[in-house]
Amino acid sequence: MNNNITILLLTFSILVALPSYQIAFADAQEKLDFAAGLEETLGHFWALELNLDENNAELAVTHATHPIAELYDALKPQLEAADPAFDEQFVGTLRGLADTASVDVPRAQAQEAIDDATDLVEMARTLVVGDTLSVDPNFKLLLMKSLLDTSIVEYGVAFEGGSLTNLAELQDGTAFVVRSQQIFDEIKSEIGEDDAANLDAIYNSLNGAYDEQADPSVIESQTNGLIRNLDGVADKLAQERLDFAAGLEETLGHFWALELNLDENNAELAVTHATHPIAELYDALKPQLEAADPAFDRQFLNTLENLKDRASVGVSRAQAQEAIDDATDLVEMARTLVVGDLLSDDRDFKLQLMRSLLETSIVEYGVAIEDGVVANVAELQDGSAFVWRSQQIFSEIKSEISDGDASNIESIYTNLWPAYANTVSPSTVTDLTNGLIERIDIITGGITPESLNFAAGLEETLGHFWALELNLDENNAELAVTHATHPIAELYDALKPQLEAADPAFDEQFVGTLRGLADTASVDVPRAQAQEAIDDATDLVEMARTLVVGDTLSVDPNFKLLLMKSLLDTSIVEYGVAFEGGSLTNLAELQDGEAFVVRSQEIFDEIKSDIDGEDADEISGHYMSLNTAYAQHAATSVVTEHTMAIIDIINNITGDDASAGIQGHIDAIRMLLEETRSAYSQGDITTARSSSIKAYLDHYEFLELPLIDAGERDFMVQVENQMRIELRQLITDGAASSTVSGMIDRILTQIDKVEDILTGSSGN
Repeated sequence: MNNNITILLLTFSILVALPSYQIAFADAQEKLDFAAGLEETLGHFWALELNLDENNAELAVTHATHPIAELYDALKPQLEAADPAFDEQFVGTLRGLADTASVDVPRAQAQEAIDDATDLVEMARTLVVGDTLSVDPNFKLLLMKSLLDTSIVEYGVAFEGGSLTNLAELQDGTAFVVRSQQIFDEIKSEIGEDDAANLDAIYNSLNGAYDEQADPSVIESQTNGLIRNLDGVADKLAQERLDFAAGLEETLGHFWALELNLDENNAELAVTHATHPIAELYDALKPQLEAADPAFDRQFLNTLENLKDRASVGVSRAQAQEAIDDATDLVEMARTLVVGDLLSDDRDFKLQLMRSLLETSIVEYGVAIEDGVVANVAELQDGSAFVWRSQQIFSEIKSEISDGDASNIESIYTNLWPAYANTVSPSTVTDLTNGLIERIDIITGGITPESLNFAAGLEETLGHFWALELNLDENNAELAVTHATHPIAELYDALKPQLEAADPAFDEQFVGTLRGLADTASVDVPRAQAQEAIDDATDLVEMARTLVVGDTLSVDPNFKLLLMKSLLDTSIVEYGVAFEGGSLTNLAELQDGEAFVVRSQEIFDEIKSDIDGEDADEISGHYMSLNTAYAQHAATSVVTEHTMAIIDIINNITGDDASAGIQGHIDAIRMLLEETRSAYSQGDITTARSSSIKAYLDHYEFLELPLIDAGERDFMVQVENQMRIELRQLITDGAASSTVSGMIDRILTQIDKVEDILTGSSGN
C-alpha cells in the first residue's frame, strides 16, 4: 500500500455536494429525507383542515389521501426497521384519514383524527430521526429548504399557460410554504434579529404573491431568494458554533500548557496559560454561553477567573490537577450546551477544528521566533499547545479516516514536533502545518463528484485530441472529423454549467474553439496549422481545469488516480461497443477506448513516483499488456481483464469500494432523471440538460458493457438512444413538460429492467 498518497473515500452514487453548514448532516441524509417526508405530511394536514373549514369535500379527500399515496412508501423502510408495530399503526391511521377526517363527520371529530395523526407523525420523528437531531436549528433550516424547493414545483404544476389548472397542487405549494414558516417560527429566537426580520419580510411577500396567484416565475424567484437567505442564516449559525468550539479547543490547549509548566515548576508560564483563556478567549464565548444559560455562564467565568489560584505552583500538584479537571469538565459542558453533541461528534466538524487550531498555531509560532531565536516562550508554547490539541482531536477520529490519509497525517505530525523542538524557521513550520491543513481540506470535500466529473470531461476531451492527431497523421478525414466534433457533441454540455458560472466570457471562448476545431484541425489544412489549433484547444482545457477545479486539487495524486479510473472505466465501454460478435464494427469507438487508455497512462506517468513501487510496477505491467491487447484487437474479455486489474489497484490505493458500482450507477440515473424532470418543469433548461447528460455519460455508459455481456446488446442500444438522443433532443427543442416527463417515465421503466438484468432485483 502507498504511504505517500492521500486516500480519500468517495461515495459516487447519489450523493451531491453539500453546503458548508451541512457538515453534521452528511451522515444523516436518510434522516433528513425521512423528516422532510413528515413535514410534507404535516403540510397536507394543514391543507386538509383548510378544506374541512370550507366544506370542500373533494379537496379534503385529496389532502387526506396524499400522505399515504405519495409519501408513505418512502417512509416505510425506516419505520418498519425501527418498530414494525408502530409502522402498522402509522399506515393504518393514514389510510383511514379520508374517512375519519372528512366533511361527513362533525368538524371537532375530524380535528381529533387529524390531531391523532399529527401525534403519530411526531412519534415517528422521535423514533427514526431522534430528538437531538430534530431540534437542531440547522437541521430545521434544511427541512425548511426542502419544503420550499418542493413548493416551487407544486406551484408550477398548478399553473399551465398562465391559468390555474390544478387547485390541489396550488394548495400543496401553499401548505409547504406555511409549514416551512411554522418551522421558522420555532427557531426564530436562535437567529439574529436582523436576519429574522428579513426572513419575516420575505415570507410576507411570498404569502402575498400566493394570495395574488402570481406568475410561477415570480413565485420561483421569491422562493429561491428566501432559500438563499436561509443558506446565509444557516452558514452563520454553523460558523458561530465552529468559532465557539474552536475557542474551547484553544482553552484546552492552554490547559495542556498549564499542566506542562506546573510539572516543570515554572510559575510564570503556568500563570500565563492559566490566565490566557479568560484574557483572550472568554469574551468571544460569552454571548453564546449567556444566551444558552446565564447561570452556567457565570459558573464558567468564575472557574476560569479562579484558575490561576487553584492551579498554580503554590498548591499541591494533585490539587492543581483537580482544578484543571473541573475546568475541563465545564468546557465539555459548554460544548454540549452551545454546539450540541451531534455536531461535536461529527468527523468533518472535528477536522475543521483541527484546521482552526493549526492555522492559529502558525501565527503563534511566527510571533515566538524572531531572527532565528525564541523571543517569546509563551507564544511558542501556545503554538505547541494548539498543535497538540489538534493531534488529540485527530486521534479521536483516526478510525473514521482511511488508512492512507491517517498515515499521511501522522507522518506530518511526526515531522512537525521535531521542528518545534528545534525551533526551526517559521517558514519550515508553516510549510509543514499547511501540509496538514491541505490534507484536511481534501478529506473534507476537496474532491467532489462535481470537480471529478468536470476534470474527467476535460481528460476525455484531451483523449479525443490525441485520436484527432492520430487520424490527421494518417490522413483519415472521416475519423479526424469524428474526434474533432466529439468534445462539443458529447462532453461540452456537461462542462458548460461550471464554466459559465466561473467565467461566462471564457466559456464562450472555450465553446467557440471546440465548435471550430473540425475546420481548424483537419486534413484540409497543413499539418502544422492543424497542430497549432489542437495546441490552442489544449491550452484552453488546462485553463478550464485551473478555473474550475483549481491547481491544488488538479495536482493532487489521489485526484489524478481517480481521473485514471474514470478514463479506464469509460474505455471498457468504448471497446465493448466497438466490437460486435467478435468483429470490429466501429473504429471510432475503438479509438475512443484507446485514447482514454493512453490519456490515463499519461496521468499515471505524472504520479508514478508518488505511488508505492510494487503498485507502480504492477500498473505498468498491465498497461503494457493492455496496449498490446488494443493493438491486436484482442477479445473484449482480455481488455476488460487488464483494465479492471489497473482499476482494482487504484481502488486499493484510494480505499474506494467498487462492489456497489452497478447499483450505484442505477440509483444515480434515477436521481438525475428526476432532477431533469423537476428542473425542466420549472423552466431550468440548463440544469435539465446537464442532469440528463450526466445520467447518460457518468452512469449509463458504465452499464453498457455489463448489458452486452448479459446478452442484451439491442436493449442496451435502445436505452442508450432514449437517453443520449431522444430525451436530450426533447429538451433542446423545448418540448412540453408532459412530453419530457413521459419520456423520463419510459426511460425509468427501462432502468428497472436494467436493474433486473444486472442485479436480479428492481428498485421499484
